[in-house]
Amino acid sequence: MMPLITPSRLEPMRIVAFHSDDRGDGSPVFTEVDSFDVQYDPDSYSRKYTNVFEGASSIGINISLPSSRYAYSLASRLSFTIILDATEGSGGLSNILPTASLGSLGGEASEGISGLVDRFMAVCYDYDGEIHQPRFLRVEWGTLSAPCRLQSVDIQYSMFGRDGTPIRAKLDCVFVGDLSEEIRVRQEDRRSPDLAKLHEVIAGDNLPLISQKAYGSSSYYLALAKYNQLNHFRELKAGDLIRIPSLETLLQKQE
Repeated sequence: MMPLITPSRLEPMRIVAFHSDDRGDGSPVFTEVDSFDVQYDPDSYSRKYTNVFEGASSIGINISLPSSRYAYSLASRLSFTIILDATEGSGGLSNILPTASLGSLGGEASEGISGLVDRFMAVCYDYDGEIHQPRFLRVEWGTLSAPCRLQSVDIQYSMFGRDGTPIRAKLDCVFVGDLSEEIRVRQEDRRSPDLAKLHEVIAGDNLPLISQKAYGSSSYYLALAKYNQLNHFRELKAGDLIRIPSLETLLQKQE
């Protein structure tokens, strides 16, 4: 474990919480509402990126397609382990925890590790009544600045005081990447089938042709008809509007 503050080293990891998915980006009003300063920086972190490749069978169409046909990309995953420890130093928590963290606990070191875990959960996991969901987060450490939400945390307590109070905890955290729709659209090609859009029918249009233009394959036309609740999809009229969802959404609707 690296100490919290060491000259010439990275600033300590910080998890910042927001009430909106833009996380203050592009706004003159900074929307940070809370934060959690990690006691010890992780030894490492990992990032996972996953592309999903599916054939037409996944949406119930009896057409043979290559198994390597791209379907969609999953949100990235950021994983690391946080250690909370009150065993070092002669003064217990008051010697090893930053003043800000103790202050966030009401200045009472006696709350110990359980109090710090509660603090982490309040910032990253708990339901926030003001936005009716857990908060939007950004993990900041060195060059890492990751907009995300906490997907899961596995908490293991070890080393206990005479009264049974835990004095060490290990938090195995998994965060899922999260971008606001505005930022996501800016980063992606607007012609990509991963972006929802509307298609206005013109003379000569049919669903297989629309599917081919939107997804690179005409095989999704039945799924597109179902998504748009078209009972007579062969009778499209000029001017009709066809909703073209992301391919991920189209496939999920068929499950």
